[in-house]
Amino acid sequence: MNPLTDKNYDEALDKELIRRTLEGDKSALNKLIELHQPYIYNLAWKMCGDHANASDLSQEALIKIISNLGKFNFQSSFRTWAYRIVRNHFLNDQKKSAKIIASNFQDLG
Repeated sequence: MNPLTDKNYDEALDKELIRRTLEGDKSALNKLIELHQPYIYNLAWKMCGDHANASDLSQEALIKIISNLGKFNFQSSFRTWAYRIVRNHFLNDQKKSAKIIASNFQDLG
């Protein structure tokens, strides 16, 4: 099964799990994470191309997704929203890495 092309994806289930999670149902949150963790990891792996970095990126992105779940506005699919979080986290991480390298070169000069 390729989580990026999962034909069994159920957007209605996601929205129900999100509603229940926001009402305090921890089992709904666990199910939501369980359903989407492979998808998020595969996105991260496609961006990084490295298992260790993809694992770190996906875990950090999952934390952001969970922390910001209350901001999900139900106007897009959860996967689209999660994709944006993973992508933005990856891009921001790349910017930080570039700044660290650039500051090291300045210190050398």
